[in-house]
Amino acid sequence: MIFLADKNHRVRTYARKYFELSRKPLKESECTSVDAERIKRNFSYGVRMYSGENFDVFMTAMKAVIEHHFNNHEFCGDWCPMKKLRAGSDEAKAASLKYRCKVKNAKLYLQMKEIHDAFTTEEWLKDLHHDVHTNKCESINEFITKCLHKNKH
Repeated sequence: MIFLADKNHRVRTYARKYFELSRKPLKESECTSVDAERIKRNFSYGVRMYSGENFDVFMTAMKAVIEHHFNNHEFCGDWCPMKKLRAGSDEAKAASLKYRCKVKNAKLYLQMKEIHDAFTTEEWLKDLHHDVHTNKCESINEFITKCLHKNKH
């Protein structure tokens, strides 16, 4: 039997740590809810876009999640707006893109990288590297629970 992780659940578990970090006082963490939302979105996109690719490509895509957030586009694919702008070198559009800085936000980078590294081990990513998803099951469940609430018997 081969274990396949639920992608939706793993994304929520991953993002929960960032939202916990965003709720800490400013003296403990510079992370905001916007940072947490962007990391969650990028991780979710990466899992869904690259789960059908070769495992090495998938691992590189997962590196891009945190690095892209801190304006390092070395691991980014064709989807990256900054890579597209570098080709045309439109500085006005590049300035409008919001990225954190690894130097100015070094403490935040280390905090976020620690969380990211804990959730993107090779074993953890192997569980996510499959084409199966639960979106249809979740949508049916949501449809049914509109009428029959889970917490009412």
